[in-house]
Amino acid sequence: MTTLQADPIPAMTMAPTLGAGAVVTPDDLAELLTAFNEVTGRLARTHETLRSEVSRLERELHDSREQLRRARHLAALGEMAAGIAHEVRNPLGSIRLSTRVLAEELADRPAARDAAGRIDAAVQRLNAVVQDVLLFARDGPLRLETVPAASALNEAGEACEELLANAAIKLERANDSSEDVCVRIDSGLMHMALVNLIRNAAEAIAESGASGRERIIRLEARRRRLLNAEGRRESLVSLSVRDSGPGIPPELVERVFDPFFTTRSNGTGLGLAIVHRIADAHGGRVAIRANGGQQPGTTVELLVPDSARALPGSEGA
Repeated sequence: MTTLQADPIPAMTMAPTLGAGAVVTPDDLAELLTAFNEVTGRLARTHETLRSEVSRLERELHDSREQLRRARHLAALGEMAAGIAHEVRNPLGSIRLSTRVLAEELADRPAARDAAGRIDAAVQRLNAVVQDVLLFARDGPLRLETVPAASALNEAGEACEELLANAAIKLERANDSSEDVCVRIDSGLMHMALVNLIRNAAEAIAESGASGRERIIRLEARRRRLLNAEGRRESLVSLSVRDSGPGIPPELVERVFDPFFTTRSNGTGLGLAIVHRIADAHGGRVAIRANGGQQPGTTVELLVPDSARALPGSEGA
């Protein structure tokens, strides 16, 4: 027969044992009060920890649901934008062809030829906008392959080396020890998204004009477990781009992924919207936040589903 024994009660939580007719001394009261205060303090700390954890989970769940809402909104806009872009692209092609023919016929009239050249340049800019709109609206099949997350980040960094060197910005690459963290992605689309994020980070640092602090962009790949829109934990890989720029104003955090929203004079405002669409296509999401601590700047995370495959391999979707 097994004898069950209760766990011993810690001495600090025991009240003094008093027999019948015993006299309660000041020391007994002091011991009882100390035990009560310790238990109360522990309960208060536990309550505060639980409340903090509940608040964190509520924020995480709200963020996931907001990402889902935004993804649906962007998908609807993408369908509409694709129709408009296709209608605009054909006339633009005709205008550009006619302008080049006109420029050749005006070879002996420099002023008129220059005017035709300016029209051609304007058409090229409009065509670039149309290409961005079509990329934003893209909804085709992915060509998936499993690759090390650090390699995807570092290849995007290599593509931006000249830009970063010209802006005197130092690039800290993803740690090679994270090569075992793999992602299943369309490498072409993901490369485009990561290059876009690195270029945005470089422009933010350059526009800040800050010369007294470090000009640096850090790339990092790591695993994270976050709540999805249904409130369940999912394993994701974070591909993050962290810059030392001026940081993003809180009032703009919710708007930066909106199509055609930009704070720059020479942009279409589709760059981050395209990044968001690429993340959606992979079943992932994008998160943006101001850096904490004393270092200003912004961190953008591209979160995509984790892949347990250790070796990269190419496979069609």
